[in-house]
Amino acid sequence: MAANESWWMWQQPRLVSEARLLLREAEINAERKVSLLRCAFGLTSILLFLVVIIPQEAPGSPLQRQTPFIFVYSAAYFIGGCITYYMSTQSRYRAWIAWVFTGADILFWLMLMVSGMMNVGIPANLLVGTPPVFVIFLILSLVSLRSNPALQIAALVSIMLSLVLLALLARWYFPDYPVSGDAVLFSLFQSPQNVVRISIFFLAGLTLVYLALRTRALLMQAIERSIERTNLGRYLPAQLVDRLAQTNADWLENGVSVEAAVMFVDIRNFTARAESMQPSDLRTFLSEYRAIISASVDSHGGILDKFVGDGAMAVFGAPEQGPDDAVNALDCAKAIRAGIAGWNTSLVAAGKQGVSVGIGIHFGTVFCGAIGDTTRLEFTVLGDTVNVASRLESLTKEFHCPVIASSELLQRVPQDRLLPEWEKLNNVSIRGHAKNMQLFGLSSA
Repeated sequence: MAANESWWMWQQPRLVSEARLLLREAEINAERKVSLLRCAFGLTSILLFLVVIIPQEAPGSPLQRQTPFIFVYSAAYFIGGCITYYMSTQSRYRAWIAWVFTGADILFWLMLMVSGMMNVGIPANLLVGTPPVFVIFLILSLVSLRSNPALQIAALVSIMLSLVLLALLARWYFPDYPVSGDAVLFSLFQSPQNVVRISIFFLAGLTLVYLALRTRALLMQAIERSIERTNLGRYLPAQLVDRLAQTNADWLENGVSVEAAVMFVDIRNFTARAESMQPSDLRTFLSEYRAIISASVDSHGGILDKFVGDGAMAVFGAPEQGPDDAVNALDCAKAIRAGIAGWNTSLVAAGKQGVSVGIGIHFGTVFCGAIGDTTRLEFTVLGDTVNVASRLESLTKEFHCPVIASSELLQRVPQDRLLPEWEKLNNVSIRGHAKNMQLFGLSSA
């Protein structure tokens, strides 16, 4: 099974529902375009007949007798376009609209052919050379815009049967013209040549059937990718969606190891604060806090791995490493502190207690990928680097520093980018590490 299929198999019921909505939207847009083209054809047909045909015909001529039928046909085409345009909205559209009006197009065309045959007296062998026959291509082309192979096949079969019916009807009413007079002209409309013409109509129709199949497949592929992209955005960090939309999900399921900076942020004394807040106030408080963290991480090229209560974890350099990952992590920490300071101004002005946060940052090897099973998958980063970064955040309380960073991180930052407030902490023992680590903390609170 393909990686993308296995990745979202558990979501199939919802994906099917979303696919239907997107497909319906595409069908509505197609029907509206067909409606406009139908209106344009109706008006053009009337205009051409008035400007090109009528001035050349004497009163009482066969084409003059055919004029009312052409006007009725053209007007019906125009009115049908107006009706389908009106019905092609989300609230009024139904799937049968395309079938009904395609059938109406073919029926009106057949009636026009019959009326022309009766009024003008067209013999059977000349029937396929009359201008109304070429409306076939217009009808089939309009159907192809709907990207509905079943409708395309039904229209092609109906038109071919109509041609056979017309030929039989014309032969019953009028015999073939004998090969006399302009023998060369009439010889071009004998049975072999007409079979070739009808075969060309049929092959053109088959080509449009293939086009409908191809377009439908591309449409479904686009819908699938759109749905997949939307769902990736729901369950994965936004920065990964573009990459996954361009590649398959193998690397995400298998995971990759990269060098990255990991940051943990936590509100100090949050538990005591939360106990004194109403649920609605707590929700608003956390929403404002998370907005600050999210904006800071996003603006510095990081990925917000997760929020857990008042804690946040971000990574810089996963899944793709960059030369400025360590710098971006430090700049993000600075932006978070600035954002919290601005928020505190609003909180104090509202008579509320200000907020203090602790930030721990470490740099090292991490594993990043999708963790979970078929019921839930989650992008995350794992490894000792993550554990150390979490413990550095905890140490900010012990050392009374707003930010603590490891030497592994700071040595990857150019000297001119380091804040002078960084102070070297004595070798610190990190739980789970046999050797002490060299850490640095910001001296400013």
